[in-house]
Amino acid sequence: MKRSILAATALAVLTTAALAQNAPAPADKPVTGSVQSEDTMTDVDPEVLARCKHEASQKKLKGSERFTFMNACVEPED
Repeated sequence: MKRSILAATALAVLTTAALAQNAPAPADKPVTGSVQSEDTMTDVDPEVLARCKHEASQKKLKGSERFTFMNACVEPED
């Protein structure tokens, strides 16, 4: 009886440890409601958005640098 309880406990511990290793990796940066991706910029002229995306790709911008560039690029100049 003691062996079966010990075996069940060991199985439960090992299973929990194995499942914990398969947890999804955390996101690189948190997503907030005010952050707008390039694909959700629906109020921007598609031609302007395409030009800005092309420029950002040519400059090989990624991450926050690309985000900042895209926001500045699509904003109308006053």
